[in-house]
Amino acid sequence: MPTEHVTIEEIESQPAALEAVLESLGAVESELAETLSADSTFCLVGCGTSYYLAQSGSAVLNEVASSVAIPGSEALISPDQLPDEVDVVVPVSRSGESTETVRATEALTERYPDATVCGVTCTEGSAIENLADVPIVSPEGSEESVVMTKSFSSMLVAFEYVARVIETGGESTVADDFRSLPADSEQVVSSAGDVARELGEGGFEKSFFLGSGEHVGLASEAMLKLEEMTLSWTKAYHALEFRHGPQSIADENTLVTVFLPDRRLELYADLLDDIADLGATSLVVGTSESLEEVTADHVVEIPDREFGSLPLYAPPFQLLGYYKAVANDLNPDEPQNLTQVVTL
Repeated sequence: MPTEHVTIEEIESQPAALEAVLESLGAVESELAETLSADSTFCLVGCGTSYYLAQSGSAVLNEVASSVAIPGSEALISPDQLPDEVDVVVPVSRSGESTETVRATEALTERYPDATVCGVTCTEGSAIENLADVPIVSPEGSEESVVMTKSFSSMLVAFEYVARVIETGGESTVADDFRSLPADSEQVVSSAGDVARELGEGGFEKSFFLGSGEHVGLASEAMLKLEEMTLSWTKAYHALEFRHGPQSIADENTLVTVFLPDRRLELYADLLDDIADLGATSLVVGTSESLEEVTADHVVEIPDREFGSLPLYAPPFQLLGYYKAVANDLNPDEPQNLTQVVTL
């Protein structure tokens, strides 16, 4: 296995990054419980990977409160799309310095002067941390590589943690609910490697990523990882939207990855049957219980967790992008035309 790329090292170090951010979350748990409630309305803002992270995070928060996710630029250009009232502004940025996210945070705090700012970042002392009333820092989430991998996973778990804090009302120690997550992450990173390498080296020309609800942001982030690392044709859609146009270009050179939820699995079983009829190759990521309800060419099993499962869906597509990039003689550490931080 190639060892000269820091990207693979960072993907494989996700368990440690998750353990570190969970410790950070435990340190501010009481403050979160005092500040947030089921009556809170959240506005999550980010750019690129951080926006897709915000999409999944917002879906999680909508289970216990009210939330919207918006790209940083849209908060500046199209503020009419924002809610009338926001109680919690949540900027998300690995570096904490992305210009559009910083400017959007400043604009949102001006628009909602009574809102609490809960910044999520991987960089201590950054602009986002300094703007936050309650900062959440992933201390081992920073990366050398341009592409976001462990930073994505370690910041994503913050939203599941916050949702659990709101759900319990601060009456129990949420940290206990997440204690086994790093070990589960280690298991997925290990088990997903062989499948990801086989598919990445297999030479598929097109790829789709399909998800629903909390998995929509994951699907979009998977698409972005393939774009960045492999420079290949890839799309993301809400799962059942695949039939409404996208399937027209699916063929034997297409990989379709489906993120399984814990609900309405009969709809996914039918969808995967249709994908097979098109001649495309399918990869399904889900728990053992959900995988029993569908038929696919390849599967990655995710440990069944009550809380904190979303970061476990990331390693399979991150590894897929990595192995496909290496197979295509591309450097996954330095994607074409990209830098770590977009500053304007």
